[in-house]
Amino acid sequence: MIIYQYEKLVRITQSLLRNLVYYKQDMKKKLLITTSVFIVLLFAGLFVLNKRTDVDDETHLSLPPTVAISQEVTPDFQNSPIPPSKKPVDSTNVKIAMIQLNTKGDIGCGDSILYVSRVVPSTEEVLKAALSELFSIKTQYYGQSGLYNSLYKSTLRADKIEIVDGIATVYISGTTSLGGECDDPRARAQIEQTVLQFPTIKSANIYINGKKIADYFSLKG
Repeated sequence: MIIYQYEKLVRITQSLLRNLVYYKQDMKKKLLITTSVFIVLLFAGLFVLNKRTDVDDETHLSLPPTVAISQEVTPDFQNSPIPPSKKPVDSTNVKIAMIQLNTKGDIGCGDSILYVSRVVPSTEEVLKAALSELFSIKTQYYGQSGLYNSLYKSTLRADKIEIVDGIATVYISGTTSLGGECDDPRARAQIEQTVLQFPTIKSANIYINGKKIADYFSLKG
């Protein structure tokens, strides 16, 4: 754009110079034309100088501003709007008695007892919770362990438990459905040993539907 304006002024100047030659005999017109040429050249020089200054200013202003590097911000988890995860419910471990088959033991038909640990919600009635866990297992074998559960088809519940001077009195109600003569002593052992797992219990009196456990599971009963 600057070059175009400058060339235009040059063409005007050339035209004035030609007129100067044409009017060389007329001194007044010659003086007038000479003055005009001088003025045109003066304005042309000022115009070009002003445009260069504007270009320099625009170039300077077009430089990108300096970007400050922001500091790393540490998240404030205490004031975060995301609520903290809920505290896990308190729990405790209890054991239930399962049957390990064919071990040449003294239970059932040469079997023995093996405890399995279970996690239950914290409670003051841990013995009742342990029996409830035992009665809740409805599979013949406990997982992939191979341990046998003679009570898997039975429906039992612990109604009342009293512990006095290390002697537990347990009242159970419900129905049992067992698999044969070997299952009677197995079922009895599972219930008794689940009760006797606690070191504070020295002995137990267990009743099922009002009968002593020995009588309930007796082949004669």
